[in-house]
Amino acid sequence: MRTVLAVLLLLRVTASAEAPDFYQDVYPFLKENCISCHNKTTTKAGLNMETPAEMKKGGDSGPALVPGKSADSLVVEASIHTKDLEMPPKGNKSGASNLTPEEIAVLKEWIDLGAHDSIRQERQVVWQPLAPGVHPIYSVSLTKDGRFAACGRSNRIQVYDLATRQLAAEVVDPKAQPVGSAHRAMVQSLALSPDGSRLASGSFREVKIWKPNRSAPVIRPADPALGLANAVLAADGLSLIGADKSGALLRIDTRTGKVMKKIPGVAKTAIQRISLSPDGAKAAVFASGWALSVWDLNSGK
Repeated sequence: MRTVLAVLLLLRVTASAEAPDFYQDVYPFLKENCISCHNKTTTKAGLNMETPAEMKKGGDSGPALVPGKSADSLVVEASIHTKDLEMPPKGNKSGASNLTPEEIAVLKEWIDLGAHDSIRQERQVVWQPLAPGVHPIYSVSLTKDGRFAACGRSNRIQVYDLATRQLAAEVVDPKAQPVGSAHRAMVQSLALSPDGSRLASGSFREVKIWKPNRSAPVIRPADPALGLANAVLAADGLSLIGADKSGALLRIDTRTGKVMKKIPGVAKTAIQRISLSPDGAKAAVFASGWALSVWDLNSGK
């Protein structure tokens, strides 16, 4: 894929007299190799590279680009590793790679011609089915007596009887695609309420609350901006305590899907697990890096 992109970029540089379009020609390789560390959420060195305006504004070292002067632009100096600048750094955790010569050429041309912004074209996302061989268990939740385990296997939810080690039931949404699944995407999290009367399942930008003896779940799509990493269902089944990508705790009304309360700054790294007190008033939060904290969900402290 990257080879094809490089060829297209080379053709663009050699055959076209038009200025490169930011979102069509520049943004794709910046997103792949730069923006994961330089965005509005993760702004390393104070630099956001998501738009030309943000790059002109710059970060701790000044403007990232100077329109009309690629040779004086830090983003170019970093990409060709000059003046002790080397971006992306070696061994980075984002899997970012050095820009290719063709990508650097397009970047320079775009800056020299004014580093103009462009209009981002809307794309229709076409969902592809999961491969038949993809069926890992990513999430598990046990009943209080330890007898049954609900497991998220790929985009399906299966309930096992641990005493007999047999499949006891499968949770299916009749409206979900593909047929026989619970969600369209992978089931990333599961949480049984303490009394076992409800099961919450989380998938890509979607939360479903399941009740026994019902043919379909109560479906509450989550706000796409939340990006819930994991969640725990309160004992009354009326609220869901979840963690978003910014390290904040959210209390979501399962009846409306709305955020009732947000506690920011709970963790500086990814929240791995949430546990609620029996009365649902406090949440113990475990984040990566062995950080553990307890929060009062009412006062936010």
